[in-house]
Amino acid sequence: MRHYGFIKSFGKYDRYQDREQDYGFIARDGQPDIFFHRKHTTCSGRELDEGAAVTFEVVANPRNGKEEARRVCPLNRETDVQVLTAAAHSGENTIRLQAAPKWLATQPIEVQVREAIQFCSMFSSADRRFFVSALPDTVLLQERKLRDHLPPGKRFDICCRLVKETEPLTTTVHEELIEAVYSVIDGKDWNAARESSVALLPLGTEIVQVIRSIKPPSYLKRGPYISHIPIEFFQKFPLFRSLITRATLDEAIPVLVKLLQDKHCWEEKPEGAIAELLWRDAPSQRKLYCIYYVAKERLELPNLERLRTDDFLINAALSLLWARDHAGSRIKAFDRAHTLIQDWVTEQAWISTNHLDLSPMLPECRQGYISVSYCEARPWQDNSVAFCPRARSGCCIEGAERIKMRPRYATGHYRPWKEGQRRRDKGYLIASTSIVVDGKACFDVTQLNGARLYPDCTKSWMDWSLLELIKASDVTPNIPDQLRSPTEYVPKLAGWINRLNEIRARLKCSTCSQIMAPNYKYARHLARYNSTIVSCHQGAGHDHNIYLNHCWACREIVDSREATIRVGEFYLCLHCGSGPMRSDTYQQGSICPKCGTHEMIGSGRVRTCGTCNHTIRLPAYHQITGTNSTFPSADVDDVYDAIDEGFLE
Repeated sequence: MRHYGFIKSFGKYDRYQDREQDYGFIARDGQPDIFFHRKHTTCSGRELDEGAAVTFEVVANPRNGKEEARRVCPLNRETDVQVLTAAAHSGENTIRLQAAPKWLATQPIEVQVREAIQFCSMFSSADRRFFVSALPDTVLLQERKLRDHLPPGKRFDICCRLVKETEPLTTTVHEELIEAVYSVIDGKDWNAARESSVALLPLGTEIVQVIRSIKPPSYLKRGPYISHIPIEFFQKFPLFRSLITRATLDEAIPVLVKLLQDKHCWEEKPEGAIAELLWRDAPSQRKLYCIYYVAKERLELPNLERLRTDDFLINAALSLLWARDHAGSRIKAFDRAHTLIQDWVTEQAWISTNHLDLSPMLPECRQGYISVSYCEARPWQDNSVAFCPRARSGCCIEGAERIKMRPRYATGHYRPWKEGQRRRDKGYLIASTSIVVDGKACFDVTQLNGARLYPDCTKSWMDWSLLELIKASDVTPNIPDQLRSPTEYVPKLAGWINRLNEIRARLKCSTCSQIMAPNYKYARHLARYNSTIVSCHQGAGHDHNIYLNHCWACREIVDSREATIRVGEFYLCLHCGSGPMRSDTYQQGSICPKCGTHEMIGSGRVRTCGTCNHTIRLPAYHQITGTNSTFPSADVDDVYDAIDEGFLE
């Protein structure tokens, strides 16, 4: 009777005899390892690597009576069905993995398919691929669940055979063929695809020819592999059009624009014009990048009006692109684009609490210490630096030359030095990236992490934003009573989006948890983007006219459901006690923002209510409202900040 096992060791180096050993050991299921000698094998030593499954006979050694293995041979040469059956169902994974394909070959095709699926559920991902690759093609052609585990090249060849043998060609087989082509491209298994000699009769031989024509070096160097495919193939086969969605951004956009410019792609067909189908199926971000590419390269897009979709943001970008070639209607085009952006924001903001994503339309904030998505910075200090309203401090401008900045105490923000400025060494920290010039701490500003205030159309189209699109379209933003300067438009739009994203969780009614509707007087007005008033549509007993705002001093959110004390029309901030930004009568800390008790007590910048024990931290010295007299309990650091900013002499 023959037994099975796997090589545990064989041919180890014997340093005393300076040669390889002629013996080894075989591991068995639930039994001790058994000895065998090279002279008792029926194969070469190269086939007896560690881990190789083998079969053998057990005999007793006449000299010492111990068991040893005789007639040892690789399991793939075994013909005894009983041994193969036992090995295929062994509890040892190494043996089962090598024995299962050999045993399946002895069974009817129906049993092979059923048992192969069962074996796949027992193996890990890597073992599953090894096992399926060892199965005969007749089994793989029967079941897609098995083909899905094949290496890309092998799967492509099997799908080619499947296409030839399937008559007529079904939708399922066609879709699987598309996935097989994707796996070849994504897996870079080029040799298998290029050497395939199978002609895809239902689709013609073009697919195989194109796969063969793609050179591996161009793709491995991140070259545009789909640029090798002729435009006619995209027009003729949906398979190639679907490749555009799988290609990287820098590869897909130029090809998509070429197709949109081709007049043949606009010819009407039963399923619709190819250009319209491509544009409809493209993700919104890729559509926006496509518009950037056209604007950057100064290209023309025919049938621009037919590209308009249900996406307000894409329609807004198309309106700006249209304005480039219609100088007399640029004001009208901007008004239309702004209205579409407003409509999209107000619609999305009040139907869900999901994050509002306007990338790559708005420039991103690249300062790690500010937890907002988009840059709100404005020009400051004669346009030499930017002012960040979130950080309440200066920020370098992207692309500007190196400027000297000083770290602001305790906050980590940076402000520019002024000539002849009073400076106190104590209390100012020098960052690890700072340098010292003329004895002063200066910040070495890089060009990549600054604020994006001005358009730079020389950038790659993949780095463009609404700033560059407006510039390329020769449009001047102008909204009466809302913008003091055209450069404010994009920062104010970014501030509006940032703020809406920050208050998403507060838009739910405290009674029914439904999203409340806005008062559009505030929701659609950029000049008032800091204020939002919302109400629940359920009526009585639910939240009504809830006021949401950012405190102008500490930037925390003021929610009228929590902050109930008002001074005039302004709710008091629970964090710093600020109310009206300009007031000659109210001063932070004079009224508790929690219960309304007058005269909170404390020293320094901390105040505590004697009635409800609510504690606030006063804002910086120059943000204290009310009396113009000196504030006795202000921090000395705030005094120096006020001097630096010119609030005090």
